[in-house]
Amino acid sequence: MIKRHRDAVAEEGSALQRAFDTLWRQLGGPPLEKEVKAHLIFPNCNRKFRYDRGYLPLKILIELDGGTWAVAGAKPCSLCGKKQQGGHSTGGGARRDAEKGNLAASDGWFLFRFTTDMVSDPDRFLLPLVELCRNRV
Repeated sequence: MIKRHRDAVAEEGSALQRAFDTLWRQLGGPPLEKEVKAHLIFPNCNRKFRYDRGYLPLKILIELDGGTWAVAGAKPCSLCGKKQQGGHSTGGGARRDAEKGNLAASDGWFLFRFTTDMVSDPDRFLLPLVELCRNRV
């Protein structure tokens, strides 16, 4: 049986999520919650949003935005054969991202967004957040 792309990512996490988790641990970051469900942290939320990672003691949510540099003619997914599209750079994707960010901010949460190229430069982009989490608890 061939795995669908979405099923494989749900089981193992995307390549970006796995890279982020590895770098986060190497930088000495505290343990993060994975796949934080909006309806569990926002009592009046009826949306099925999920945030990629969360550090709940400081009300920090983390979104990992893969596919921001996807272009026409991109390679098909090796698991499902679908053309990879930049979901965060489409009109609908940008709107969903804005809605998720606004929901978090309206309840006093801090949302940090990282693209693939930002995760590739951890000292510049991830280390400041790791230090914030370590120093504020």
